[in-house]
Amino acid sequence: MNFTDTFKSVELVLKAGEVPLLVGETGIGKTSLARELAAKNDWSLVGIDGNLLKEGEIGGLPTVEAGTTIYAVHHKLRKIDEEIAKGRTVLLFIDEINRCDHAVQQELMNLILNREINGYVLSPSVHIIAAMNPADSYDYEVVEMDAAQQNRFVWLYMEADYLQWLDWASTAGIEEKVMEFISTFPEYLDKTNEDDINATPRSYERISKLYHIYKQDPSAIPQGVFYNVIRGNVGKLIAQEFVHFVTSDAQPLIAYDDVFGSLSLDPALSSRVNRNMAVAFRNSIIVVVVVLVVTTIIGTMLAYVLSRFQFPGNGLIRGMFALAALLPGIAMQVALYKMMVNFHAVNTMWGYIVMMCGTDVISIYVFIQFFENISTSLDEAAIMDGASYFTVYYKILLPLLKPAIVTCAILKGVGVYNEYYAANLYLQDANLKTIAIALYSFTGPMGSKYNLICAGVIITLLPMLILFLIFQKQIYSGIAAGSVKE
Repeated sequence: MNFTDTFKSVELVLKAGEVPLLVGETGIGKTSLARELAAKNDWSLVGIDGNLLKEGEIGGLPTVEAGTTIYAVHHKLRKIDEEIAKGRTVLLFIDEINRCDHAVQQELMNLILNREINGYVLSPSVHIIAAMNPADSYDYEVVEMDAAQQNRFVWLYMEADYLQWLDWASTAGIEEKVMEFISTFPEYLDKTNEDDINATPRSYERISKLYHIYKQDPSAIPQGVFYNVIRGNVGKLIAQEFVHFVTSDAQPLIAYDDVFGSLSLDPALSSRVNRNMAVAFRNSIIVVVVVLVVTTIIGTMLAYVLSRFQFPGNGLIRGMFALAALLPGIAMQVALYKMMVNFHAVNTMWGYIVMMCGTDVISIYVFIQFFENISTSLDEAAIMDGASYFTVYYKILLPLLKPAIVTCAILKGVGVYNEYYAANLYLQDANLKTIAIALYSFTGPMGSKYNLICAGVIITLLPMLILFLIFQKQIYSGIAAGSVKE
């Protein structure tokens, strides 16, 4: 059950005069549930952690006075009596009942189930909630309860639900950036990291406090120090993601409060969504058009030279292009990024366009294949009539390459249009976002609203789909003609 359902279940069990047993992973929110229940009913909350008790501690050490054995009262039990004396109702929350020694567990069971221990009797104004970790988990050393004890509880299994957590966090003072991070990566709310620290809802309460301090003056705290303290809460992988998330300029298109803060979407929100998507479409169209024009010109010119002219190094150049196609692009990103920084091209539209204009090797080979299928007699006849090599290329051969150009343009255009990694790395300004980044930002707190996500995906697919339908004849003929050599 999620937090809300578990909360209501606990209320029902207590009203029936029974003892609820919360079963859930460490940090799932069992203590928070007890705290909220006490606050809602104006009860005094007294907590006992069974994992911290030693044998005989809760029962009190025995002393003999006037021939009578008297047991000392534990300070937690004394606190209960003090609150009862004030006329208060007490909620006794006993946690980790299966992570203590067997003797301690028996003492706690006597207090929970029989409401007394060594002569100390709980007042009827005391409500009890017990909690423990799952017995079938290998992450904890647990002490099994016998069947008779298990049957005395109402077992309530508690699970993490990120939407419920976000709803709670919005009223609990959790930092907005932390909420945005969970809405973007809901799987990180309760994640088991192998050979590392597990992330739990409680972890993000601590992270919220740490981030609140860090954001006051980020320059005073080295980013490495901030990363280390985050890592100490959620592990290495999530810490890397979180630090990058909060230190980047990326802003979600839709924040949590935009969606869940009111019953209906704010008209200003709709305007903002439309404006951001429009800007993203505009930027993507500019990038795609410029890149396609430049790469088509460069690619066809290179193919023309390599196919029509035989010169020393022709085969070497072709081989270098083939070798370049085998190199993974990600392996060259460090050097490429340094070059972009040196030329002050990061976070600029022109820099990103120049980088994306790198000639597509596959397109060059397609163009070469087309040129080789065109008879050289056309070139010779034109030259005999006084045409220059550029005139032959521009007025005679280029029009014949229309199927190949359309095919390569569609393939290249789809790649540029859908490019996320490079766009996210080099275009961090909000006004420079492309459609791929805008679509990712749109997922934010709507990560599980697949109807809305699919709507956004369909909208982004429409331009490429329309182009394909318009030029499908050329694409099919281009693929067929470019794949056969006469």
